[in-house]
Amino acid sequence: MGSRYVKDFVLDIDQVYVENAIQEYLRGNNFTLVTEKGESYYKTGGVMLPLRGFKYGYQNGTLHLEAWNGKIGKEMNIGDGKLLGAASKVPYYNSILKLLDILNQARVEYQQPYEQTQTPIHVQSSEQVQDPVYAQQFEGHKQAASAVADEIHKANNRNAKIAFWLSIASLIFLFNEKFSLVANLASLTLAVSYGLKSQKRGLAITAIIINSIVILITLAIIFVL
Repeated sequence: MGSRYVKDFVLDIDQVYVENAIQEYLRGNNFTLVTEKGESYYKTGGVMLPLRGFKYGYQNGTLHLEAWNGKIGKEMNIGDGKLLGAASKVPYYNSILKLLDILNQARVEYQQPYEQTQTPIHVQSSEQVQDPVYAQQFEGHKQAASAVADEIHKANNRNAKIAFWLSIASLIFLFNEKFSLVANLASLTLAVSYGLKSQKRGLAITAIIINSIVILITLAIIFVL
């Protein structure tokens, strides 16, 4: 049996806003809902990307979150601080911490209106004026999901850049077959999975083109020369 990173986080905010922020995180990181060995959870990764699992629940104002690398039954705790698998664990762990930080900020913004003294607004009109306190709450929780989306965009931009430079490395080291193949596959995976959804889409497309050229040259070397 593996080990998971488990966190119980008291938020005491509307469940809708927690769901919006977490679902934005899951969509942006290509997680899909699966059921394996009788357990439902969110999963992403495979091929050249590490397998990642994510599971959560929100009840009575408390968020219960579980995150891990690897398959069910062979989970690796992303927050254990060990060097084994650190290259794949640390980025995932940091993204979870950022998600929790955004939700915590939403909690603070949610509670502030109730701590303020509300002053009635009197206007000479038959129309009712919307209470600005509740408007602030609504805007604050929209910002939580928006903040998660911003972090995902930043990560996708980084992955597009990485994909581009890996494609360059794949081309430069074309005659080092093993290195070139690994760089090529990693570049294609990052470009297609993340780069094409980023603001650096042009770099991702360039990476795909370069990788395609490398593959064609490699095939020509194998079957023609």
